[in-house]
Amino acid sequence: MREGRDRAPGRFGKLIGEGLPGNARRITLAGMGHVPMLEAPGQVTEVITDLIDPLVSAKRSAASDAG
Repeated sequence: MREGRDRAPGRFGKLIGEGLPGNARRITLAGMGHVPMLEAPGQVTEVITDLIDPLVSAKRSAASDAG
């Protein structure tokens, strides 16, 4: 992919990020275009796993506390 052509400049990501809730995180995958899940599936899987693991753990903990 050509640098700068296939993705929005970082300033737009920062602008969009400023409008998100306080607990939102901006994750940048260096060198990726619009289809990172095809370009680097392992890296995308790792990012998603890192994001959802705490949520799954908290839900399991709450479920075990409830019953």
